[in-house]
This record gives sequence, C-alpha cells and structure tokens, in this order.
Amino acid sequence: MTELASGMRWIRLPVPGGLSHINVWLIADHDGWTLVDTGMGIDPVTTAWEDLLQQLGATPIRRIIVTHHHPDHFGQAAWLAERCNVEVWMTDAEFDSALGPRHIDPLERASQRRLRLEKNGMSISDDIAPFLSGKGYQRIISGIPEKIRPIRDGELVTIGDRQWQIIVTAGHANGHAALYCEPIGTLISGDHVLPTISPNISLWSEDSAADPLEDYLSSFARFRELPAETLVLPSHGRVFHGLHERLDELEAEHCVALETALAACESPQSAADLIPVLFPRKLDSLNTLLAFGETMAHLRYLLRTEALSQISDTATIRYRRTT
Repeated sequence: MTELASGMRWIRLPVPGGLSHINVWLIADHDGWTLVDTGMGIDPVTTAWEDLLQQLGATPIRRIIVTHHHPDHFGQAAWLAERCNVEVWMTDAEFDSALGPRHIDPLERASQRRLRLEKNGMSISDDIAPFLSGKGYQRIISGIPEKIRPIRDGELVTIGDRQWQIIVTAGHANGHAALYCEPIGTLISGDHVLPTISPNISLWSEDSAADPLEDYLSSFARFRELPAETLVLPSHGRVFHGLHERLDELEAEHCVALETALAACESPQSAADLIPVLFPRKLDSLNTLLAFGETMAHLRYLLRTEALSQISDTATIRYRRTT
C-alpha cells in the first residue's frame, strides 16, 4: 500500500497472466475510506485483503465504487461488501453485465458463441471451448453484492471534503465509470485510459448498431476537456501525467489497426484471417478470443463507415474493401 498525495492510498493486487496486477484506490472519507475497485475473486487476493483490512484497523472501508464489471475490478466486491457491511456503487449497465452470465443458460451461451466464431472462420479447439459458456466469470468473482447503489454520468460524489465527478463511457465496457476530482486534478481512469497498453475493445453483440470502437474513440473528447496536466490513476501500470498525449497515442494505435485491416481486405478476409495480421504475436486461448472480439470491433467500425463490405454468401463471413 503506497501513500499518495491528497489522502489517497494506492494498492496493487495480483492478477493471473500477463497483466500481473490491478491498481485499486483508497480515498480518505472522513473517519474511513472509499475504495475504488476490488481485485479478482481469487484466493491470493482474498488473502491480500485480509492483511490490508488489518492494516486499516480502526479506519474502515465505508463504500465501494466499481468502475466496471470485469472480474479484476468487481471480483471481490461481494466479499468486501459483506465483510465491511457497505454498499457497492456502480452503473446500472455494469451491474447488468455482472448479472448476465448468471442469467443466461451456459449451454445456450456457449452454443451462440461457438456459432458466431465458426461463422467468422474460427476453429474451436478444446482449450477455447471452456471460455464460451461464461462459467469462468462466475468462478473468479466472489458473488453478487446484495446492496447496490447506482451511479450515473455527471453525478458528483462527495468523498471526504471533495467532490468527484462520475464520467461514464462505453467501448471497453458498456457503462465504464471513471472518477475526476477537479480540486486535486486527479482522474481515476479505470481501464479506459492506460499508460502503456490499450484496453481491449471487443464486439460480441449481435446488435447491428453496436460499434464499441466508435464509442471508445468518441469518448476521448470527454477526457480532452480535462486539463492536460491531470494526474491519471490507471487500473494497470504506473500513475502518469500527459493525459492528452496518451489519448493521441491510443487513437493513433487504433487508426493503424484500421488501416492494416483495410489493406488486408483488398482480397476477401474473414475475421479469423485478420487475427494474425492485427495480432502477429503468439496468443494463448483466452487472448485469441480477446483478439477475435477486438478484430470484430475494428471490422464493425469499417463496415459502418462503408470502407468495407460484408460477403455473406458462403458458410464463412468475409470482408472486402470498398474504397
């Protein structure tokens, strides 16, 4: 636990795989703390929280704010909320997303996803199949909190003596909530703006109007309204200054990916064909699925801008450049 200025604490909790960690934040809240994000619902994180709660001692957690439903952010919310007898604050969209896997029959979900993958040229290997049902999500969250308090875009949340503005955006998650405190020039950016990697922007929805990459890129205007010298507290990596420059870099990365996909589609390509073009490194099963979702998001963006057309007259959907 690292002390930051302005009555905040920075905690790093373990995450399996390449990310290695998640940052969660304690904000001084009178005689206690408001916690932003919770870590994954796995035993090493539970053990870490047991130790951290002992360190906090007589200054308890008074409230939990969750930026979005992904398990490294939401995973310990139910356990901590019960342990500390507090509410969990999060957007309705993200709470609905957390409920989703529990309210959909796993076999039906797996069947739908398998069909979508196969139609887009993917081969479903034995090591990919377990990720299709949604059961994996349930295994790495501690449950669903009983006491939920919805938060909304633009809402001002008083934490201690300061107000934090809720900034809700889509792209990485449907209702991702960042928090900005003007008096101390600090943004808790969640996964939306990260210092060295781009958050995964995936398309899984069958809704033809869904365009998560457009949602993500258009959200940058909201963050460019904040001062350039804003201190950014991201969910992964180090705290940093240079918000506007980082937004420019993220936008440029996606523009390069769009141009790369477009160039590859001079001849018809499936989403599966494009994964090694956009992600040339070796991918494990989970990251192959994430790469598929991100490839689909870029294809949807290009379809909606009419730079690509979709060829659906064969068993495999393919895409061809129109310009």
